[in-house]
Parts: sequence; C-alpha cells; structure tokens
Amino acid sequence: MARSRRQITPIAAPGAEALPLHMTFRISPELRERLAAAAGDRPIGEEIRRRLEASFAPSAAGSDDPKTGELAAAIVKAANQLRSLNAPWHADTFSHAAFKHAIGKVLDAEQPPREGKVNPEGLGARLFWKDDVTPAEVGNMVAAIVISDLRKE
Repeated sequence: MARSRRQITPIAAPGAEALPLHMTFRISPELRERLAAAAGDRPIGEEIRRRLEASFAPSAAGSDDPKTGELAAAIVKAANQLRSLNAPWHADTFSHAAFKHAIGKVLDAEQPPREGKVNPEGLGARLFWKDDVTPAEVGNMVAAIVISDLRKE
C-alpha cells in the first residue's frame, strides 16, 4: 500500500517568513532536556532551528585565517575550562583575571619570531600609522572597537 502524502501547510510566527517544511527526527531524552532548558519560554523547535541556522553563519572559528580560527577555539576552550573549575570569566574578578591571564598565555605561545620590523604595509600604515604609535595604543583602539561591537549585540 502506498503512503499518502499530506499537504504541508507553511508555519510562521507573526512577522516571520513562512517555514515550508516540517521535519521529524529522533533525539535522546538528554539532548531534548538540554534544548528545552536552552529554549526557555520559546518552543524547542525554534531553538533547534536557531541553532541550526547559526551553525551555517560565518564565525570567528570559521575565519579565512586558520590561525584565527584556532585562537577563537582556544579562547572558547579556556572559557569552558575555567567555568568547570571555578566560575565563568564574567562572573567574578578572580575568574576574569584568570581568563585574561590564560588568553595572554595562548597569545604568547603563538607569538611570531622577534626578528624583523613591524610591517609598515599592515593595518597601521593603512589607517593611522605614525612613528610614535605603540602596539599598546593600537591594541587599545582594537579593543575599543570590539567592546563597542559586543555592547551592540
């Protein structure tokens, strides 16, 4: 006997685009509990869709530069490790200081060789290079941009 195909009606939340396909798949009870906790008051299906869409979005870990992707992964790993040992890096001053130190150690481990000069054709030359600009000042500018972007999200 042939299986009948029923007409799929698009489902959409108010103001959202219609979702033309309904899928069914199996997950473990543990994963369902984790998804339910992450979803909070939202439906679990929305949480699954949000996470699936996010997995295709460009991210720092998916950077064109493999070393940047490795650094992003190392920072996330350090944050997760710290959370399992003490508290999240943003929860208290001790954890924040430990996380800051760990990131510094990761950066130190990947430091380029000390021979050679600063690349005059790099970021500084294109934006604002002056003879008296220090790496710390450039770092402060970059940090200010990143912090500003984080606060917008």
